[in-house]
Amino acid sequence: MGFKSRAQRNAEEKLGGRPRRSENTLSAWVDKHCIDPKGLLTARAVFAKELGISISSLHQLCRGEFSPSMTLAARIELHTHGGVPVAVWADALSAAT
Repeated sequence: MGFKSRAQRNAEEKLGGRPRRSENTLSAWVDKHCIDPKGLLTARAVFAKELGISISSLHQLCRGEFSPSMTLAARIELHTHGGVPVAVWADALSAAT
């Protein structure tokens, strides 16, 4: 067995932080792609900065506490290379209009 960072263990065991209400496409993508080999949250912080939001807002999106604006949803799709398409937020976005 190789060494696993705290972030890798947390992603596998879903530990740390406030529990999510439910798993969503963004949280699954973040868990898979934003693992920092040093076990820090820097990869997630960089991803949040690329989106133009705070890391706490990223975590709130992952926990399903709010839905992104259409602009943010488009940025998420762009930065995830289509891994989290705008369509996954369609119900929330249509309710907001």
